[in-house]
Amino acid sequence: MLNSFNDFQPQYGAVGSRFAINGKRPSRSKRGRGLARLGAALLAFGWACGEGTAPPAPVATVTIQVAQAAELVAGGTQMLAVVSKDAKGNTLTDRITTWSSSDSTKVTVAAGLVSGVALGTATITALVEGRTASVDVKVKDGAVVSS
Repeated sequence: MLNSFNDFQPQYGAVGSRFAINGKRPSRSKRGRGLARLGAALLAFGWACGEGTAPPAPVATVTIQVAQAAELVAGGTQMLAVVSKDAKGNTLTDRITTWSSSDSTKVTVAAGLVSGVALGTATITALVEGRTASVDVKVKDGAVVSS
């Protein structure tokens, strides 16, 4: 019969055994390696499940920013910028934008750089994750002046 808690000698992982296996405690170095592995696994799990790994917010709106009136002369260029926002109005970065022109004989576009080709008007469209924005660009008579 047990007279006190000290009379109880655990053999298979009971209270006070400190991870005893078959009545023997592993050496400190084995426990240390095991704890290091456990810590590394928990750290990796934390990185995998932590902040920053949530799926990106979907694009809700797309707008094209034009620095000045969207008018060019043949041979002239103008840079356009696209701004994508989520449903809360937060600006989204690192989104792929596909640019297109309704009439590439009048105006071309590549990576947001619009180039006037010939007199006329074309619609430039930016597509980001299924959302679009458009701006009309007019090519007028004139010449490119360089300084």
